[in-house]
Amino acid sequence: MNFWHNTFITGEGEITIGKGTYMGQHTYISANPVGSKLIIGKNCAIYHNVKIRTGSYDTIQFIKGERVAIYSNIHI
Repeated sequence: MNFWHNTFITGEGEITIGKGTYMGQHTYISANPVGSKLIIGKNCAIYHNVKIRTGSYDTIQFIKGERVAIYSNIHI
């Protein structure tokens, strides 16, 4: 694996990163909540300033002023 500086990998879920994967600077990888899975396979190239998260807010609800969290596993 080849990670540039300021790459952040965080969360309480499962994160798997395959051999030969490149992550550019200021990349943010997050797996939340517990039980979520974020899998990045072998020989992937993730460019600078990319954010990959298993959780976010529902956009429509957020615009209405409500924070409804949604979660999904990710496999790249």
